[in-house]
Amino acid sequence: MTVEADRLAGFFFKPNDYGKGCKLSSRCHQHDFLNTVEKFEASEKSWFQDHPQFKHIFHMDCTSTRKVMGLWMLLLRTMHTGKGRQAWFGVNGVPIRYSITEHSLLSGLYCHSYPENYLSIGSMKFARKHFKVKKTKDGKEKGLQVT
Repeated sequence: MTVEADRLAGFFFKPNDYGKGCKLSSRCHQHDFLNTVEKFEASEKSWFQDHPQFKHIFHMDCTSTRKVMGLWMLLLRTMHTGKGRQAWFGVNGVPIRYSITEHSLLSGLYCHSYPENYLSIGSMKFARKHFKVKKTKDGKEKGLQVT
């Protein structure tokens, strides 16, 4: 039994859209990070060089103009699927579904399971203060709640 991906309707962007610019940037640049880490003590520096989330940065060329273009490359290859909650990309004729797992692999995020004591770490003070349930003046009579 073989499973085939749904037939994709075509690229989301038209060929004439490729000339348009899009600014995808971050406030943290590779060269700033590497310059900061260079000032650390040997034990601190080795922690970053061995940690799965950061170690991939050290083997790349370091210039002040380096930008991460992986996401832009995928955006240009976005496919129409008719499904609003799925992102599919066509790379070398192969449809690829993009999820948080793929994002973590491409971006180098260190995704792992929560620690066993995650409920007791930190507090919910900020969340309770800013995301509490409020009643509107008109909704008080009706019992409506607005969050």
